[in-house]
Amino acid sequence: VPESLYETRLEDYVADARAALDAVAHRLAEAGVRAHVDVVTGAEPGAAILDAARERDVDLVAMATRGRGGLARFAAGSTADRVV
Repeated sequence: VPESLYETRLEDYVADARAALDAVAHRLAEAGVRAHVDVVTGAEPGAAILDAARERDVDLVAMATRGRGGLARFAAGSTADRVV
């Protein structure tokens, strides 16, 4: 059974995110900071991040932003706000 386009795209996005985050973790390791990379997905991103953080008993969650603001942020909400 062939994968749906959605599943294929999601796998691509996860792989791209992991590669970018692995590069950041590598730079942090060079500076003496231990970091673990985890990419989670879900219908509710904030909830998926919080669930993963609880399951892994993490000390810190670092997130990047798209820089959405104003009406777009009001309409769509902020994943970072939900995690905080």
